Amino acid sequence: MRMLAAHGIFSEDGGRFGLTEISDPLRSDAADSVRALVSYWTHPMQWMSWGRLADSIRTGAPAFDTIFGEPHYSYVATHQDDGAIFRSFMSSNKVHEEVARAYDVSNRRLIVDVGGEPDIC
Repeated sequence: MRMLAAHGIFSEDGGRFGLTEISDPLRSDAADSVRALVSYWTHPMQWMSWGRLADSIRTGAPAFDTIFGEPHYSYVATHQDDGAIFRSFMSSNKVHEEVARAYDVSNRRLIVDVGGEPDIC
């Protein structure tokens, strides 16, 4: 925390730490909140998998499956706490809204999202 405070991410006053303008988006009630994103990307189910990227490249097997014994979507569907972190991240991700605003699709009859399993997410 002191290192982060030294870089202006948090403030420090007499051993107590607080938010700064930079860290304010970590609040869940902040208009520009990134809390769910940070919680997901710093969660062991992410960093453990990324830590085995070389193994995935070498073997072709997903690191997540090797570490957790099942595919990602199955895992988050059956592990309540980890699944809640994933679902919170997915529902807070505003990128899809920006993409939808950026493209005129008014002349399309069908648009398909091939990115996941909506019955689980």
